[in-house]
Amino acid sequence: QLAGIVHFDQPLAPKAAAECTVDVACSTGDAALDAAIAQRKKSMARIHFVDGGRAFVCTGTLIDTEKFPTPYFLTANHCVGREEVAASITSFWFHEAAACGSGTARPDSRQVAGGMAIEFADPNTDHTLLVMNASPPSGAKFSGWNAAPLANGATVTSLSHPAGDV
Repeated sequence: QLAGIVHFDQPLAPKAAAECTVDVACSTGDAALDAAIAQRKKSMARIHFVDGGRAFVCTGTLIDTEKFPTPYFLTANHCVGREEVAASITSFWFHEAAACGSGTARPDSRQVAGGMAIEFADPNTDHTLLVMNASPPSGAKFSGWNAAPLANGATVTSLSHPAGDV
């Protein structure tokens, strides 16, 4: 049984993030940062979901917890904040540029359907913790996390799919 079909009437814009971001396929010039990005990109997925009859895209991260191997997935609450929206999620893993600056996706990206369920959602801190209804694909990594506050001036690197960009 087919519950629905999502069709984006505009292309998900390549290079939507413009100059403020670097493709994960590119080098940052910092070997330690490049190694960290190479590991962390395996824990993130672009997600498609339906809210109010319209389709949207966002990014989330598979996180490691004391309940491993339960596939907890963290995303923004402004993306997914209600159970019916979470149930519509399809995730796209290894969705990244085929080559530095190419703007085209790798052909070996993996799609996982089946939706997710909300474990916890908080609009005040803009986060939603989900549990995947299906297993993440082979090769996906659980990202470590630490609840301790960051020190003032700490450097932060963020991986995402702005407007569905690779």
